[in-house]
Amino acid sequence: MSDPEYIGRIARSIAPCGLVCALCGKPSCKGCRESTDAELSCLCRQRTCCREKGFSGCWECPLFPCGEGMFSSAQSSSRRLTAFVRCVREDGADALASYLAANEAQGLLYHRDTVHFTGDYDISEDEAEILRLLREGSKP
Repeated sequence: MSDPEYIGRIARSIAPCGLVCALCGKPSCKGCRESTDAELSCLCRQRTCCREKGFSGCWECPLFPCGEGMFSSAQSSSRRLTAFVRCVREDGADALASYLAANEAQGLLYHRDTVHFTGDYDISEDEAEILRLLREGSKP
């Protein structure tokens, strides 16, 4: 899919931690870029830290990946998020959005499971493999 409006919506929804809120599908959440602190069910370490430092996202931080919050090894999605943030750092938010849209058109989904919110980018624990999947768009 090369719809610029759709790609722009994806790019604008990329959270500081690398979550892509436009593709999440969780109806009760508008995403941290659209929500106020009071609307969020929890205060995200990455959102708070980026706001304090004046960063748009962790991709601007010299301490990335910090190992805290969403990047903690205890988080099941930490490799995906680290790969997504690295992709924004190296290629830009518009490129990540374009990769995700193109891959979605080929059947690679951000979320397949609407209970655990996992998808095709969660199948590997290897950051380099997730980056390859994003950029090349084929399943391993």
